[in-house]
Amino acid sequence: MGLTELTDYTEKTKAMNTPTINDTKYKAILFNNVLLCIIVAAIAFCLKLHYSRATSDDLVWILKPTAGLVEYVTNTHFVRAENAGFLSREYRILIAPACAGVNFLIMAFCMSAFSSMHQPGLRRKKLIRLAVCGISSYLLTIVVNTIRITAAIYLYKYCISWGWLTPERIHRIEGIVIYFVFLFIFYLGVQKVMSAHNVTDKKKNLNKNKIKTILPSAGRAPLFWYLSITLGVPLLNTAYLKNFSRFTEHFIMVISVSIMLLFIVTYIKRYILNRIDGLVKSPNVTVS
Repeated sequence: MGLTELTDYTEKTKAMNTPTINDTKYKAILFNNVLLCIIVAAIAFCLKLHYSRATSDDLVWILKPTAGLVEYVTNTHFVRAENAGFLSREYRILIAPACAGVNFLIMAFCMSAFSSMHQPGLRRKKLIRLAVCGISSYLLTIVVNTIRITAAIYLYKYCISWGWLTPERIHRIEGIVIYFVFLFIFYLGVQKVMSAHNVTDKKKNLNKNKIKTILPSAGRAPLFWYLSITLGVPLLNTAYLKNFSRFTEHFIMVISVSIMLLFIVTYIKRYILNRIDGLVKSPNVTVS
């Protein structure tokens, strides 16, 4: 090998071993995303651990605003019952730790945080986005829980039941439907906000084709997080062994209702996509 060839070979070797700007940027993005994944997982774990050991006094940060909103919506007075929750003597309804909605909070937070993880931005921006996911998930939980408890109040007030469908089972089905539907709506909202931030031209945000990038996975993500927290966690920590027969009924009910809701969501999704295709292809419709 001549001197010229040796010099060329050395320069090529240095160029191959020297990280490019794109490689450095990719590693930084990867590190930030891994760091955020660890933070989200740690927050979810701590929330679940806190909830599994908490009393009603420990959960006052979520029970009190929920009881206040239920009181406002139903015009029903709730008083704080020590070591129990918030009690309505009129309807004999107790908003106990089991009604706190912490599991839904974990679902909504994890779903929104992981769904927005791939969005571009510096670490500070990603942390701010993570904080927004946490705050919005908390507020959503209070609103959704208020709807669920309000529905339960009228369910028990009018003693709605049909044979095997006791008020307790109807209440459980009602909870599955409300939680899944609002997770679905929340997911659509998060994806819409994220896609809007990625577009520099504001007019493109109004393009109907943008919806087509959000809808295809709109049912799968809520279903995954709902089943993971509702059924996956009890199976992993063997909590189901405490009352196996009750958990089995709960398991079958959650799977059945969730799959039914997924089919409904899929049908609505296809209907919307077909409508969008019809609007886009129609010569009489202009897309701004």
